[in-house]
Amino acid sequence: MCPENVVFRAGRAHALIDFDLAAPGRRVWDLAVTARYWAPLTGESSRPHPPGLEPLTRLRLLADAYGLDAPARAEFASVSLEVASSCRAFVAARVARGDEAYVRGLADGGGWARFDRVEAWLRASAEFITRTLTAG
Repeated sequence: MCPENVVFRAGRAHALIDFDLAAPGRRVWDLAVTARYWAPLTGESSRPHPPGLEPLTRLRLLADAYGLDAPARAEFASVSLEVASSCRAFVAARVARGDEAYVRGLADGGGWARFDRVEAWLRASAEFITRTLTAG
């Protein structure tokens, strides 16, 4: 559920669109995808967040609101790396087919170097992410 697939009205989420890739899956995967875009879990500070509400604080709020259980919280960091890899493969396949929207989006979004930075940040932050999610 990326921000581009949410319809906002008067600054509030109103509807979800674009379900072409929706499928049954693991709850921890769903939360990792959501957190990637909404916390955001990128290690970058380019997206503004409300004062005092940093990405890992948002992640904890998402996990608590979603009712993520203890085993899923413990595996969240590794699943986030799987999500990052999956996103890379998804974009790579579309770029290889010459999908102009993905070619342009990749170039405008920092190219493969951005994917590398995000994955490196997730690896380096895995222990801290796990502590954030599993702390009492």
